[in-house]
Amino acid sequence: MNQLELLAPARDLQIGIAAIDCGADAVYIAGPQFGARQAAGNDISQIRTLCEHAHKYGARIFVALNTILYDDELEAAYRQMLDVQDAGADALIIQDMAIMKMAENGIGDNAYTDGKPRQIMEGVLDVAAGYGFTAFLMEDGTVRIQGNNSYGQAGNGTTGGTVHMAEAGV
Repeated sequence: MNQLELLAPARDLQIGIAAIDCGADAVYIAGPQFGARQAAGNDISQIRTLCEHAHKYGARIFVALNTILYDDELEAAYRQMLDVQDAGADALIIQDMAIMKMAENGIGDNAYTDGKPRQIMEGVLDVAAGYGFTAFLMEDGTVRIQGNNSYGQAGNGTTGGTVHMAEAGV
C-alpha cells in the first residue's frame, strides 16, 4: 500500500514552520530567484532556518526553481542550486530541463521524493538550454523543443507563444 505524503506550499519562513508544526511531511518554498511566484522570494538564510526546523521533525524541504531560464540566467541559477543544497534543501521542483542538466554536477534528488535515480524522459540522449527554451536530442536523431518561441526558437517556421515538445525543423 502506498503511503500518502502531505506536501504543503509556503510563501515564507513563518508559513513553512507552521506547516511543519501542523504535521506536513514536506514543504515547498521559492528561493531568492527563479521561482514562478517571484514576489515570494526567500533568501538562503530563511531556507536554511526552515530546513533545520523541518529536519528536526523528519520533514523535507523542496525549493521551487521553476521558471524557464534565459542563457544569461544559467550561472545565477546554478549558484542558487548550490546555495539551497548547502542550506539543507532536500530537492528542487523544476520546470526548465536545463536545471536538470546542470544538476548532474551534484544537486540532490531534483524533487523526486523516493530518492531513486530517474531518466529525464524516455528516449532522450541529451538536453541543452537556449534563449528561454530547452532542446532535447532524441534517440531517433530528432530534436524536440519546449519553452518560449517568441523569436522562432523552435526552428519549425513558427513564432510566438510557447511550444511544448514540438519537433524542431533541423
